[in-house]
Amino acid sequence: MAADPSLDPCPALDSRNWAAWTAPDGAGHALTIEGEIDMPTPGYALSWREGPADRAMPPGLRVYLDAAPPADLVMQVVTPTPVTYTLKGASPVYRVIYVLCGGETIGEIADVKPKG
Repeated sequence: MAADPSLDPCPALDSRNWAAWTAPDGAGHALTIEGEIDMPTPGYALSWREGPADRAMPPGLRVYLDAAPPADLVMQVVTPTPVTYTLKGASPVYRVIYVLCGGETIGEIADVKPKG
């Protein structure tokens, strides 16, 4: 059985500039989340996972940013890294979005609405 990446410690040293919005996308909406994280080295493989939404109206949503270290030896230098996630079939509005990494919240975005 594969290990749960959300239980690994988050390697991000800091994060900032979180923003999120929705936009009509065919039969529904697409949610876009953007931010910037500081990684301890270049070369991390970053991936996103959708987490649970609560039942409030409008809902709150958790998304997970998983980070796998580089396979090769790399110089240790703080590396600002822009990150973007798009979720299809999203709600048109969110009360709050929590960005989690390694079980800790690294970003919180309130009052997410359609852009424009």
